[in-house]
Amino acid sequence: MKGNVEDRWADRVITVVFVALIIDLLGFTLILPLLPSLLDHYGSVEQVGILASYGIWAVSHSFGLFLVSRALGGASKANISLSTAIIADLPLHKRSKGMAFVGAAFSIGFMFGPPLGAALAGTGSHGALFFMPALLAAAFAASDIVFLALLLPETLPPARRVPSVLSGIKGSSHLFNPVALFRFSAVQETGREAPHKDVVSLRRLGVIYFLYIFLYSGLEYNLGFLTHTRFNFTRMQQGKMLFAVGVAMVIIQGGYVRRLSPGREMAVVQRALLLLIPAFILIGWAPTLPVLYVGLLLYAFASATVVPCLTTAVASYGSPSQKGVLMGILRSLGSLARALGPVLAASAFWGTGARVCFTTGAFLFLLPVLLLCGLRPSAKKSN
Repeated sequence: MKGNVEDRWADRVITVVFVALIIDLLGFTLILPLLPSLLDHYGSVEQVGILASYGIWAVSHSFGLFLVSRALGGASKANISLSTAIIADLPLHKRSKGMAFVGAAFSIGFMFGPPLGAALAGTGSHGALFFMPALLAAAFAASDIVFLALLLPETLPPARRVPSVLSGIKGSSHLFNPVALFRFSAVQETGREAPHKDVVSLRRLGVIYFLYIFLYSGLEYNLGFLTHTRFNFTRMQQGKMLFAVGVAMVIIQGGYVRRLSPGREMAVVQRALLLLIPAFILIGWAPTLPVLYVGLLLYAFASATVVPCLTTAVASYGSPSQKGVLMGILRSLGSLARALGPVLAASAFWGTGARVCFTTGAFLFLLPVLLLCGLRPSAKKSN
């Protein structure tokens, strides 16, 4: 009977987090098909907080103010880390399913957000290209706040939380130091010493995650440039392309990822990373749209599997009170990679051309593949 109650509670948590992330990501992804036009317009320069960022975006009439809105939005994106930390608090047999639903929320957000943003661009009496998408994004953020406040239960019992807020703040200082991030130093500050073998595995997983996000986000960022310069894609066509990728990701996550049994994550990640090599080569060299979409289909498989599986693998380490710290480190590494990857990849794209950029990036995915060899998730069972 107790097991049934816990399962129902875990399912409720997964459902609430899933819906909340969809609402949030719908607002976040409205901007994606507008980025090329915004950059052309302003020049060729390469949840309360989120709501405020969308409000600033709606009234921004200079590139500087637009950057302020995006910086504020990025600083407020702890909700993604919090969502994965909430799922990490769930019993082991529900954790893989929960991470798959987090991934599915991303897919659905990226499926409907970009086409919706493209359709709303330039509409309304205000006249600005981005006013209506920004206004709708702000509405999504506001509704997300209300939804979470009313329906999300607490997932971590008092006995399993960090001893005090001060200790949590002290541990968070390690999240601002890149060296400490890669060493997972914050885990050692939680008051419970992790086994040396686990720390070594976590550091390796951190490097793998960073390399993947660094390469993936850079090449993903160039997708809009490639389709615009080679195939003359409009904003709406960009949105339709991302919609197709999102549909494929939802199918893969719903029919494959959420059914994975614990312990298979590393093999799935390795397979997905290997598929990214032909995926980005096809995308970079695509002479026609059918070839481009074959590459995008392979790309969608990796997009649907790598982050949920790596997150589940990292969540298998550490004590219950360390799950939030682990998720925070992982997301911080991802944020660092997303800050560096697009800048370097865009420089390579415009400096060497699409084919060289995508081919080089594709083969660099062999680095995380090699680091994965011999690595296994923690065998520790946590309830």
